Amino acid sequence: GSTTEGFYTLQGALHLFSLIAQADSDVVVDNLRAIIQAGFSGRAPRKNPYIYRSVCHILTNLPRGSFVLKSESPVFGKIVQIIAGKAEHIPSVQWYSVAESCISALYALSENPETTACTILSFMANGIATAEGDLSVKKT
Repeated sequence: GSTTEGFYTLQGALHLFSLIAQADSDVVVDNLRAIIQAGFSGRAPRKNPYIYRSVCHILTNLPRGSFVLKSESPVFGKIVQIIAGKAEHIPSVQWYSVAESCISALYALSENPETTACTILSFMANGIATAEGDLSVKKT
């Protein structure tokens, strides 16, 4: 239906923003709030998870210092949730591609990407331990 087409139109528009950013990053920086709003909230990314990938690609290619991903931001929380595989609305066939873009954005924009990555891995390991029941993870 037209709603589904709208989700793909949004993904296409975000892809165009990423192409425009290569020529004129100010266009993206000036519209960053709208891009983030469209890409991380509402029904669209829940229906088309590749929208997350498109927005993360844009974020990854922003000029240094134009945007910092702070750990208390909702965008940061969504990215961590996706990387950790805790976004149930993302089918496993799409997860790797989306998570890969989220990891790139996290490393490009996070204040402490290595610390964040360790936290995510710990979170994921705890989920595996819970699911497996007998796996124990020891801190060294």
